[in-house]
Amino acid sequence: MTTHTPAFIARFFEQRMEPVVAFVYRRYWLVIVAALVVTLVALYSLIGGLVVEGGPKLRVNTDLSSLIPQNYKSVESLNKIKAKVAGIDKLEILIQSDDFESSLRFGEHLLPLLMALENPATGEPYLSTIEYRQDVEFFERNQLLFLSQNTLLDLKTSLEDRIQEEKNKINPLFVDDLFADDDESDAEGGVTLEELEARYEAQVPKEYLATDDGSVLMLRCFPFGSSLNLSFAQSLYNTVEDLIARENPASFHPSMFVELGGEVRNRVEEYTVITTDAVRNLGGGMLLQILLITFFFRQPLYLNRRKSLLGKAAALVTGSARQLIAAVLLAIPLLLSIIWTFGLARLAIGGLNTITVFLFVILFGMGIDFGIHTYSRYLETRLSGAGVLESLETTILKTGAGICTAAMTTAAAFFTLMVADFKGFSDFGFIAGTGILLSMTAMLVLLPAFVTLGEKLKVIHAVRVTLPVGDEADRRPLKHYRSVLIGAVAIGVVVAVFVPRLSFEYDFRDLRANLPELQGVKAKIHDLKVDAEGEDLGSPAVILADSHEDLLELVEVLDSLKARDTEFPTIEKVESIFDKLPHDQDEKLGIIRDIRRLVDEEALDVVQGEDRERIVKLRRALEVDEPFTLDQTPLSVKRKFFGKDGSIGEFVLIYPSVLLRDGKNSIEFARDLQSLSTMDGIQTPSGKTYYASSGSVVAADMLLLMQRDSKIAISLTTAMIVLLLFLNFRSVKPTLLVLCPLAVGFLVLWGIQLAFGIKYNLFNMVVLPVIIGYGVDDGVHIMHRYFEEGVGSLRRVIRTTGFAVIMTTITTSAGFAGLIFVRHGGLKSMGSLAVIGLMITMLTSLIVLPAALQWYELRHRPGKPDADDRS
Repeated sequence: MTTHTPAFIARFFEQRMEPVVAFVYRRYWLVIVAALVVTLVALYSLIGGLVVEGGPKLRVNTDLSSLIPQNYKSVESLNKIKAKVAGIDKLEILIQSDDFESSLRFGEHLLPLLMALENPATGEPYLSTIEYRQDVEFFERNQLLFLSQNTLLDLKTSLEDRIQEEKNKINPLFVDDLFADDDESDAEGGVTLEELEARYEAQVPKEYLATDDGSVLMLRCFPFGSSLNLSFAQSLYNTVEDLIARENPASFHPSMFVELGGEVRNRVEEYTVITTDAVRNLGGGMLLQILLITFFFRQPLYLNRRKSLLGKAAALVTGSARQLIAAVLLAIPLLLSIIWTFGLARLAIGGLNTITVFLFVILFGMGIDFGIHTYSRYLETRLSGAGVLESLETTILKTGAGICTAAMTTAAAFFTLMVADFKGFSDFGFIAGTGILLSMTAMLVLLPAFVTLGEKLKVIHAVRVTLPVGDEADRRPLKHYRSVLIGAVAIGVVVAVFVPRLSFEYDFRDLRANLPELQGVKAKIHDLKVDAEGEDLGSPAVILADSHEDLLELVEVLDSLKARDTEFPTIEKVESIFDKLPHDQDEKLGIIRDIRRLVDEEALDVVQGEDRERIVKLRRALEVDEPFTLDQTPLSVKRKFFGKDGSIGEFVLIYPSVLLRDGKNSIEFARDLQSLSTMDGIQTPSGKTYYASSGSVVAADMLLLMQRDSKIAISLTTAMIVLLLFLNFRSVKPTLLVLCPLAVGFLVLWGIQLAFGIKYNLFNMVVLPVIIGYGVDDGVHIMHRYFEEGVGSLRRVIRTTGFAVIMTTITTSAGFAGLIFVRHGGLKSMGSLAVIGLMITMLTSLIVLPAALQWYELRHRPGKPDADDRS
């Protein structure tokens, strides 16, 4: 490696960019006007909908299904389910007071008002049905018809055994088997009457959806729309909140208050947290970055030049305003480039998702780096006495090469993410890569135009913004470089041994907006469901069948799957309209008549004790003598099987037996249903294939896809960076030297993750390319400046470009640091990992890379360094 040989891009800048700089200097106003015109076009792409369509065109989609390809079986099935199935999502209204009767009066007062609410966007009702009360009489009358034929046969057998047992007791010729094992005798007896009583009485629900103590009454509202439609969900949620506030619950009872819950509120809160935190973080991060830039590029106040108090006050005001010049000069081109980026993104990919929504902050932090390097070098050159044009030429021709190299390698790294099917990566890669290139262009072309304007207006004053450069003759080698390299190797060896222990975060609870008030409502709803319905099964997966006959086949196949799933069972319950309208009622009625005859003719005469009381209660249920029809079935029973057109849908619900907030459980649940997009689906005897889907099934597909694509994306990103660095430097040695601090930085980062239990997850995985890009950027800037200054210049490089690297890293970290304080767990982890990673790669670039350069320089210097050099 010959350190005086300029890199490929450096030669291009030296040979081609001088006329461009001269044009920008002479026609700065034309460059600024052109940039503003492009910005107006981009703004129309973003917010033209405010005029044309009634809303901004760039929207944020928080639906997980938007993160994976739409041709995935899980997504295709989910879209069909959304189109055909009504009432999957709910808005649950919790009325709470010390007096249940008052809560009931308020609930029944709300019912007609809620059903009358109309969606102003469509003029149609918001809600299809509201549940709060069960038809207990219907269930008491038909409870035995909801049991399976096998259970009814067990009941008949148990009665016969119990009758025979009583007969044996009164038979003087009957002798007990004195040698029989009591446990064995019980086992042979089969299911007891007590156990069977629990089964058929479980078919009769409580009258109200309320807790046992009556402190909470729930109105379960089923909307016509889906909570995945954020505008619909927000409109419904806000409208219901306003209605409840107007009706004044406290007027019904002083202790009464109302809370909303369910999927509709969960979705609204998640979206609100993400969007409000995005705005807050964007504003707070940008403000902190501007303050840091103002501090780094602070300018003199010149108070001593004024003698009068009024003059000093005027100087203080103008001097204070002048402090913001650097921040304004850097922020304006950068903000314009970000508008260009998202205007183009709106045209190319349509909108943002939960992964890409914070790219505003990320691009501001990354783009400002180019501005800091450019403006810092410009002021440094002006301070040496050069004129404006000469300083701009020196800045663009020298520093511009490093900026371009860094931008191209970072952008290429992001663009490689576009090969991923996981849209969290591909969309992120497109927007970030485009933003990097546009912000680089803005800082190399538009910033010089604004600098020229600032010089014309005499608002720019060159002051020292770097650490003292020191004596130009100070070309002593760096101390302790051997210790640094040995330490880096040692850290690398130790961490590499434990890297396989790095784990992935599967628990979705830690990746959501865990608002305390929302968690409290969820806990109340869970307790209420357990009290009122005996279970809280969570959200089911759904399979749509093509016909009534296919649905029968599908239920049988699913029951078989559930029975075979013994190693790690994840299916709790398979439910269809047949469970609410049994197709074999006539067969069951035949068994019921036999049981009734058995009870009337024998059981009531001979059975004594507690079992006689059970039989007396059972006798009332045995009065059923004809099948019930769908029209006779209460709405609360059949409502969950309604289609969007109001008819009974041909679909089946599969409830999980595991908590699906754990991603591993979601994956196993989807596997048991054979419904991951990499699987063959559920096959029925007639040869048809069906795929189950739900939010959890989509999440399982997404997790597996993300894990697969993350390996591909990181590998391609690394390969692209290595290739571009090699093409730039045209040599293996400088390429490896630039990559050296990045490799050490990641080993240190992994060590910190292992020590503090920081896991990778759905959100923070996307900052890895950012950290890689920054690690390369820092090394490229230092290497280019080292090429420019020559052998023996490491101390000067660290004091100049090294200081700019510190500035850029701190400003970028300031943007990410805001994420640490958001309420969304996934975004919080993104901010934490980014700040740690950026600071580590900065330190390794400033410590390990100079040490490696010093080692290489001394090994290849003609002759050995003298004693002074080694000091």
